[in-house]
Amino acid sequence: MLLSEIRNKKMVSLRDAGVLGSVGGVYIDRDSYRVKYIFTNENTTVYAPEKIYAHKDILTVLDANGEPRERAAGMLALTIGTAIYGVGGEYTGRVTDVEINSRRKTPVLLTDGKPVKLKHVVASSADAIIINPTGKPLLPPAEKPARKALTGTVITPEIPTETAYSGMSEAPSDYSFLLGRKLKYEVADISRSFVLMAGTLITDRVIANARKAGKIADLVTKSS
Repeated sequence: MLLSEIRNKKMVSLRDAGVLGSVGGVYIDRDSYRVKYIFTNENTTVYAPEKIYAHKDILTVLDANGEPRERAAGMLALTIGTAIYGVGGEYTGRVTDVEINSRRKTPVLLTDGKPVKLKHVVASSADAIIINPTGKPLLPPAEKPARKALTGTVITPEIPTETAYSGMSEAPSDYSFLLGRKLKYEVADISRSFVLMAGTLITDRVIANARKAGKIADLVTKSS
C-alpha cells in the first residue's frame, strides 16, 4: 500500500461514527518498518487502529484510541512533500510517496529523485528527513586500546585517562557543518521541554542537545 492511497481521507471511527480528522501521515517502527500510528492534519493526537478499511472517500477504523504524539517518539515520521537532506546537509529531493506495510524486506520512500530505503533514514520530522544513503555508520568505530609490552610476553592494555577525553566535542563530526550557523526560526519539541529561540548560535552543545530531543533535522532546515 502507498501512503497516497489514504492521505487526506477522513478517518472515521466504526464505534461512534466520529470523524477523527484527515490522514496526514504515519509513524513507522524503525525495526519492523510497520505502521504503528496514523497522525492527522488537524491535531497532535496519534491513532493506532486495530483495523483499517480504506474506501473511496474515507478511511474507517476500529478501536482507534487517540494518544499524545509523544508516544511515537523515536519512530520515523513520514508524510508526502517532506524535504530530504543528506547527513552533510545537501538537499536531495522531496518525498512523493511512502510504501507502508510493504512485503519488501526494506520498504522505500518514493522521491522526485531516486527511491530511498527506509533503513537509510537516520532522522525525520514534519519538516525534514535526514538520510545516510551509504549505509555506513555515522561515527567511525572506536579504536581498540593500544597494547604495550611490559616484560617478556606479558601485554597490558593502556587505559585512557579521563583527561584523554577532555577535548572531545559533544557533537559528532557528521553534523559539524551546522557549527556557526544561526537559527532563523524557533526549534522546539511538542512538550516545549526543549526550546531554541530564533537567532541562537549553533554550537557543539546545541547539536548534542538537539540530538537528544530528536531535533537535528530542524537544525538543518531552520538555520543558515
